[in-house]
Amino acid sequence: MQIINTRIETDDDIDRKLAICEAVTASNTRTLELDRVQVYGFRVGVSVIDTREVIIRKALIEKCSIGIYSPKQQERVGSLITLEDCEFKSMFYGFLIANRKVKIKMTSVKFLDVPKPLLLNKASVDTLL
Repeated sequence: MQIINTRIETDDDIDRKLAICEAVTASNTRTLELDRVQVYGFRVGVSVIDTREVIIRKALIEKCSIGIYSPKQQERVGSLITLEDCEFKSMFYGFLIANRKVKIKMTSVKFLDVPKPLLLNKASVDTLL
């Protein structure tokens, strides 16, 4: 699945603590590619469940509670999340990765006004590039 040159946003009047929506959810997918995508104002920017490969390039994820999320309950398939030239701005968690089978590779990633940019499980920390 590819999403290219797209802006996904919610209304500014929604309190982020009360937001329940997710901008992009990939579940049981071989590949998710986001290229030049802007995500603004969601509880979760990108949610990854049982997706083998996630490639995010030149993306801006802003004013979300969580930028990228991979929950613990689904651990059948390992994932590789690759980020290149991305920016996470004004959110509480940049990455919240509970899934032990997620590997992360980051190149030129900026975290601006993100108190907890990387909240990872030990297995993901061991494989972080």
